[in-house]
Amino acid sequence: MAKNKKTRHQKIITQLKRQIQKQNFQPKKSFDLEPSQEAIFKKPRIEAKEITDVKNEANSAFSTDLKLIRKDLFKTLIFALGIISFELVLYWKLQ
Repeated sequence: MAKNKKTRHQKIITQLKRQIQKQNFQPKKSFDLEPSQEAIFKKPRIEAKEITDVKNEANSAFSTDLKLIRKDLFKTLIFALGIISFELVLYWKLQ
């Protein structure tokens, strides 16, 4: 279903209605206001120790330990050489 788009005339009319509503708006003046739930509710405090632990864990996931990188590259190289040698063996057997 296609959405009906407002014409420029309709947009101008709605804009004028909003301006009239803003001019006619008068807030209620009452001095016996009760505090809202947000004002009563006290948020629990977060200890600084927890925040530092989270930061350390996040940084450890992105650490650049060269030993680990070398180990991963070596495994990848061995795996790639194994696949290439397997393909060569299949090529020679099937000829």
